[in-house]
Amino acid sequence: FLQQAINSRVPHLIVDRMEKPWVSRRLMAVSDQKITFEEGAVLEAKRGAFKDPYDTLIRIRSVTNVTFSGYGAEVRMWKVDYTNASLYAWSEWRHAFDVLSAANVTIEGFRVSGSGGDGVYLGEGRIAEPNVNVVLRDLDLVDNNRQAVSVITADGLLMERGKMRH
Repeated sequence: FLQQAINSRVPHLIVDRMEKPWVSRRLMAVSDQKITFEEGAVLEAKRGAFKDPYDTLIRIRSVTNVTFSGYGAEVRMWKVDYTNASLYAWSEWRHAFDVLSAANVTIEGFRVSGSGGDGVYLGEGRIAEPNVNVVLRDLDLVDNNRQAVSVITADGLLMERGKMRH
């Protein structure tokens, strides 16, 4: 349902706080959209999914003017599963937020935990262009498998008031 709501291209999408987490496979961002998660909302990776070593929960690829805002909200994955060799092929790329060749992107306010890779990854997409004007603000990056944040490409990056811990 979340991907359908994103695909509607509504300029401002609000994700409600529910009694249970929003459980999802990969979500793909679209251009010119702000997605606000209400305080207390939880986006959780679908357990048993993300079998491909390059799967990510939120992919922001080759888009512009995208904001994910989640003050008091959480994005969480299942690191304990991804690092279990009997369940998953080894990988360090199952990121929570995967930003690839995108421009004017803001990710703010979330607690991001338990990814199989990085909490936030900034790299190149298929068009091999750097990310441009990225803001990572007020993120609490906890217990991600590889790193809290990996910056491979960025032309204009602001990171402020974040916490990175294991």
